[in-house]
Amino acid sequence: MARTMSKIFHGHPYRKIVESLKGLAMSVDTTYTNLRQNLSSILDQVTDDQEVVIIRRRNQRDVAMIPADELSSLLETAHLLRSPASAHRLQSALQESNCGKIKPSSIEALRKEFSL
Repeated sequence: MARTMSKIFHGHPYRKIVESLKGLAMSVDTTYTNLRQNLSSILDQVTDDQEVVIIRRRNQRDVAMIPADELSSLLETAHLLRSPASAHRLQSALQESNCGKIKPSSIEALRKEFSL
């Protein structure tokens, strides 16, 4: 039984963060046979367009291909959300940003502020 992210995170303090991510990721389906015939162009599609490709395999579990940097980002986000305190801080920052309470900063201003 497939579970959506909302169901997995229902009742957790970071549920709102997960809900805000809904709709951002779209996927393209292909078959294993089509993948073999068009491997190079599908790999380009995944990396160039930040596209998620689901490979449907007959009598086997499906597989997803995503850009490596996207996987890294997802793993980092999952790591940050493990701690309820960290998730709460991220949720609060997201709410402040969405309400316009936080003024956007340039990279240079942030580097200067944090002495980087």
